[in-house]
Amino acid sequence: MRGASSGCSKACVAKEWRRHWCCGRWPKRPRALLHVKNGLAAGRQMPQLMRDARVWGVRAELMPNSMRRFTARELEDTLVHAASVDRMIKGLARGDVWDELLQLGLRMAKPPAGSRRERAESR
Repeated sequence: MRGASSGCSKACVAKEWRRHWCCGRWPKRPRALLHVKNGLAAGRQMPQLMRDARVWGVRAELMPNSMRRFTARELEDTLVHAASVDRMIKGLARGDVWDELLQLGLRMAKPPAGSRRERAESR
């Protein structure tokens, strides 16, 4: 997705976000995390799980940090939330799509476990 630094306006970024969302690209991240997390719990090797989940390059470097941030239950709940937002986008369910997209993004942007930010928020 292009950012504002490449000369793309906010409207362009929003359009790209919708395109990525509607094409089903964004939900692959929590799905890939869950696949790798469950595979590791079953005793499979990380490199093979990453290939199976089609995670490589920069995303592969970020995967270990992301896996520490989320439990399997949180990832499952995120996928359920993403599915409900998808139904709203398609008109099959009622709700405020933009608010739900915001909530979904905030859910995925939570601080790493044990970080200073997380400890400050829990007080």
